[in-house]
Amino acid sequence: MSKTGSITSMELNDKIEAGENVQIIDVRPEQDYISGHIPGSINLPLSHFARDISTITFEPSIVVVCAIGESSLQAIRLLNSYSAVPQETEILNLIGGYHHWIFSISPT
Repeated sequence: MSKTGSITSMELNDKIEAGENVQIIDVRPEQDYISGHIPGSINLPLSHFARDISTITFEPSIVVVCAIGESSLQAIRLLNSYSAVPQETEILNLIGGYHHWIFSISPT
């Protein structure tokens, strides 16, 4: 099983600014993602997550983002049960979700 945990917005921003290899998966609905999202994130809505999980290229560190940090926990459970996720992969939940992201955003 992969290593799971949580990460704050500040810690995630530090990783992004340091150029760390982190994959950010935003599980909010597409319309919310289009309105604004964390730079470099991909949108994989929770409603399609189980169906589309095979499209993910797993990085050493994955951060899952939702609106407030709760739906992302469901996605993390799915990731942990998916056999293609390398065991050494770190899977993190963004504490407080997108609503706690105070740094730059990328509108689509």
